[in-house]
Amino acid sequence: MAVPSAKPAPAQEEAALNGKSVHWFIVNPQSGSYDESLVSAIRDHAESAGQPIERVIEVGTDDLPDARMARGVDRILVMTGDGTVSAVHEALSGWQGELLVLPGGTMNLLSRALHGEAKPLEIMDAVLAGKANAITIPLITVGEFTAISGLFAGPTTAWGDVREQLRQVDVKALVETVPQAIAATLGEQCVTAHGVPGEYPAFYLQPGEGGITLFGVRAEGAGDLLAHGWAWLKGDFREGPVDRLGVHEALAIAGSEAGGTLSLLVDGEKCETADPATFSAAQSEICFLSLNGRTDWP
Repeated sequence: MAVPSAKPAPAQEEAALNGKSVHWFIVNPQSGSYDESLVSAIRDHAESAGQPIERVIEVGTDDLPDARMARGVDRILVMTGDGTVSAVHEALSGWQGELLVLPGGTMNLLSRALHGEAKPLEIMDAVLAGKANAITIPLITVGEFTAISGLFAGPTTAWGDVREQLRQVDVKALVETVPQAIAATLGEQCVTAHGVPGEYPAFYLQPGEGGITLFGVRAEGAGDLLAHGWAWLKGDFREGPVDRLGVHEALAIAGSEAGGTLSLLVDGEKCETADPATFSAAQSEICFLSLNGRTDWP
């Protein structure tokens, strides 16, 4: 990402000299859940509390800030989906401020883990009142990728197309993509995890304070797959048929064709890594504000 200068902008320098905190706000106008009036209300609440938001960054129009660009910024609000939050976290590597995640996407898993079911203005008002804690959060790393809310490994990553249509609130497309995802899952081969009995069409890995919680995604027939489709359409794929397979510091997962590639859905974004792959528990360097005081996955 091109960055114009490592030096803070004049407004950031002036605020720092006056002892004021500097806040930015990242939003995604392309999201099906984007609400311009909500963005304005959040800015108004911050202004009224004496903590104004100096800059709004729009995903798809503006570059995501990196640590050099955000030098002198104390807090960055992110009201997007989990995938964009993950991209922001990656871009800001080395930054010393706080991230405030607000629900602004399809599933909002990280926001729910940090703040429960609180709405954006409720979270904002609590933070402005000093009722949030700055914490580091558990992560999962695999190859060049880092998951902040969770990831799928295996053929059911075809459900990423379903997630994209959910994001765009495209009901017509969902009528096509849900059956396609079911067919793709039925036709694919299974994955295994070293030291874990059995094989599954896919695994779901969730970061947590004690390590990586592993879930085996069941797909034993059309009934299971239709249940997965319904769970995705409701907005939480974890409600589909799964087996809980313990908590692990690291996991080696392989497909049926070693030496090939393993399909992933990392924070809702499709990608691939070498097969087999090692998944490791890690901790973020950047602090996130949390009303829960911890990551409490729903």
